[in-house]
Amino acid sequence: MQTILDNNSEVRNLLFPRGFLLTNNFNIDPAAYPFYNEWQDFEFCGYKILVNPKQKIYLLNEGDLGIALIGHAYNPVTNESSEELLIHKALDYYAEQESLFTEYFNMWSGVFVLFIFDNEKLRIYGDAAGMYTVFYGSNSEKLYCSSHTNLIGDICGLEFDDYVKELIHYRFYPLFGKSLPGDITPYNGFKRVIPNHYILYDGHTFQIRRFFIKSDAVCNLPYHEIVNRCADLLSSSMHLIAQKWSTPAISLTGGCDSKTTLSCANGLYNKYQYFSYSSSEEEEVDMKAASRICSMLGLTHIKYRISNKNEDYSNLEVIEKIMEYNCGNIGKNNPNDIRKRAFFINCNDFDVEVKSWVSEVARAYYHKRFHQKRFPKKITPKYATNLYKVFITNRKLIQKTDKIFTDFLTTYYSEEIFKSKKWYDLFFWEFRMSSWNGLVITGEHQISYDITIPYNNRYLLDMMLSTPIEYRIEDKLHKDIMQLKNNEIANCNISVVNVKHTKRRAIAEKLYLMVFSKVRL
Repeated sequence: MQTILDNNSEVRNLLFPRGFLLTNNFNIDPAAYPFYNEWQDFEFCGYKILVNPKQKIYLLNEGDLGIALIGHAYNPVTNESSEELLIHKALDYYAEQESLFTEYFNMWSGVFVLFIFDNEKLRIYGDAAGMYTVFYGSNSEKLYCSSHTNLIGDICGLEFDDYVKELIHYRFYPLFGKSLPGDITPYNGFKRVIPNHYILYDGHTFQIRRFFIKSDAVCNLPYHEIVNRCADLLSSSMHLIAQKWSTPAISLTGGCDSKTTLSCANGLYNKYQYFSYSSSEEEEVDMKAASRICSMLGLTHIKYRISNKNEDYSNLEVIEKIMEYNCGNIGKNNPNDIRKRAFFINCNDFDVEVKSWVSEVARAYYHKRFHQKRFPKKITPKYATNLYKVFITNRKLIQKTDKIFTDFLTTYYSEEIFKSKKWYDLFFWEFRMSSWNGLVITGEHQISYDITIPYNNRYLLDMMLSTPIEYRIEDKLHKDIMQLKNNEIANCNISVVNVKHTKRRAIAEKLYLMVFSKVRL
């Protein structure tokens, strides 16, 4: 990669987009690869912080305490849009009482990482669903924390773990997206920050501590009150987004998630742009549905048609290699996705895309994927392995993956935790969303422009997950939010479902899960 960038200076800004590196190794040269004297360089509270020029960083220190926010954040509970205000109040709360800080921090939405420097100790917090990937570990007794694993690998001269090499070359690995099991990275000794947990570093060791599981008061709220509160939080986020960016744009399909987002922007429609893109037959259906909805509301709908001809893009082969590198070299990118990113690199029509991805946490993903209403009461490592990937051959690889999920489940979960939330909700939220969706946001989408996700909020997800599973399977919660915020959208009878998730496919996956989660190897 260094050779590519040394010979192609015009694409250096595409490597590790909106990324960062935090370390206590002060010998790193900001003029050398991969920084080329273009990254912001800070020394703060005993650490060196390098930040991509397209990324924002906010720093504050008071006495022995310091706080750093990389990315963007806003608070839809208190209607605060300023990162400077957020970190100032957060540090004051932390100095007064940790529980006050935690309560306040859990209100935040955004795509970010937060560091708290407390004398000799460092705390690392990610956003609600890990949409900004954060990796950490030590090498030669020095801490390295970054948004991109290959940034750490390059700086430290690391080699891929043998298990990871074997896994990513496995025949069926590409199914269900590129991601690694548990909290592992391609490099031994380095882990991924898991949502709802923070990392405590004392200068020598790392401790993983859970700080969020539920708000007790939510469990006793009547359903209609949950609908009202979720709708208000989403509407507040849409107001704050319109304040923070000059030209925000909502990416639209005919799907449930984006229609709910659009409904919650009611009253702000003149503040946003609306767009869809088409690079395949499936996306063409989405675009047409979105166009009909915008036409119904009197909104201008921008249609981007992505050419399927590689020759229509300059430097496409180089962009492909950079995108794969940004995602950690753990899998190939879909050719359509490469062309989309290459197309939008040169698009300046908006400065942030409002995405709805995290909404899936509340939409009973596993129930729909496997076409079933009930799951086992407990999740086992073998069951986790078969939720993660299709493993039919290579028994040794299956056993190694089972071992990784054994460590993951032991580290992050207990029977007490699963009394508060069902394992399938937490596993999807804390593993699936961050391991795959977060990687796509950080490694792929942010190569083109910034991304914000109004659903990426712990309070909101907590309330959504407190509704009956039957409602979530039927998308009743989302439909009721739409009805409350814009009944014209709710009643328009325009919808698109994921054509890949057919009933036949769901039944086949269900049979696979039933059989292989019980097979002894």
